[in-house]
Amino acid sequence: FQTHPDGAEVVGHLLMGDNKKIKLGDSSDLQLFHDGSDSWIRDTGTGRLNIDGSQIQLRKHGSSEVMANFIADGAVELYENGGKRFETTASGASVSGSLGIGITTPTFDSGKGLHVRGTTGGQTRIHITTSSSGDTATDGFDLVGLGAESGSSGGMFNFIQHEEKEVKFTFGGTEKMISMTPNGAAELYFDNSKKLETWTSGARIP
Repeated sequence: FQTHPDGAEVVGHLLMGDNKKIKLGDSSDLQLFHDGSDSWIRDTGTGRLNIDGSQIQLRKHGSSEVMANFIADGAVELYENGGKRFETTASGASVSGSLGIGITTPTFDSGKGLHVRGTTGGQTRIHITTSSSGDTATDGFDLVGLGAESGSSGGMFNFIQHEEKEVKFTFGGTEKMISMTPNGAAELYFDNSKKLETWTSGARIP
């Protein structure tokens, strides 16, 4: 231990027992200690606990396994068992693997996907909209819903189109396969050529 005009210097390790704290600030606002089981960084003040760095990384003790990575002017990355699973990008966010909503561990027979689970006996829906105010069907924006509903008679799958516009299944965005118009006809196509359509009196072949 050595004193200096502007403070003191510890040469070697600073050894402190359990629950012995390093206290910083006039009111001991920032504390660092070990309680015998867990290690603590405790901020008891009214301000923020700031950690500044060009890249901040949380790693597993004793290995190079990364748990989280925070890059200045770049991505936030989250890992699971050493594999990156989530990261932010300039245009949004990216998920590597499966994404579960309402479920702890999403599983699929093969490949990756989105797994959404609602309450038992209720409804589960995915809403796709161009509205910035939510999924209101009367705000003048396009709204499509994919939903599953369970009841006493079994489960149902719903496709909901809130705008009175054509719903179509296409190949490459131009070749029609199925076309459905609210309050109008349903049409079936082969190689972009209409082969069957419904009308007011039933169905017909064009």
